[in-house]
Amino acid sequence: MTILVIGCGSGLGKEIFKKLKKEKKSVKGFSSIKSKLFNYINFNKLNLTKLKKQINSIDHISEVYYLSNLSKHENFLRVSENNLDKYINFNILNFVKFFQVLLKKNDKVIINIILSHICFMHNYGFTIYRSHKLFQKNLLQSLKIEFPNVKINYIYPGAIKTNFSKNNKYQGKSVFKPKNPKDIANSIVKKKKSFYSNIDYLFYILEKYLPEKIYFIIYQQILRFVYNKL
Repeated sequence: MTILVIGCGSGLGKEIFKKLKKEKKSVKGFSSIKSKLFNYINFNKLNLTKLKKQINSIDHISEVYYLSNLSKHENFLRVSENNLDKYINFNILNFVKFFQVLLKKNDKVIINIILSHICFMHNYGFTIYRSHKLFQKNLLQSLKIEFPNVKINYIYPGAIKTNFSKNNKYQGKSVFKPKNPKDIANSIVKKKKSFYSNIDYLFYILEKYLPEKIYFIIYQQILRFVYNKL
């Protein structure tokens, strides 16, 4: 049985790939970063025919970790047309293509999708990032109807010390202390744990049950209170 790690070129994906290798699992890595350690997958211009050959050449795919992400902290109106096309291509269109190919081969796979606590929050500059994370979650939730034998683990790892967090230009205060990706990878592989913090869970409950206007008023007040305590 083979495990696929999509997005293993750096950060959390790299640590998950290394952890699985260390445990002597049969694991295949896919990354948009070229390396001899894993398969190259061009998410900027995905070749569907090549992807089918890569996936179909692997016997008995039992599990997938999906971490591939292209985004940055940027005001929505300042995102260039070129970057907008790249983000949508990389995070949405190719995500759909990948799972269409995968599920044609195996409809009983375990999918571990790495999401973000930004799914529960609304913060300046994260509009694109949040939207594609929610799209990925909603697509997989819908796929469960057509593929009831697929098991999906929605994993929210919180803030992590990766290139994404290092390279974005966000200067605001953070509610979350960035964690070591190696530690988080160990916990994800071992427990498939969702790393909700109390504030994540609070925002989730509020958004689910309150009218939108009331939710945003309470949300803003909570954030102001938390930031003032930092």
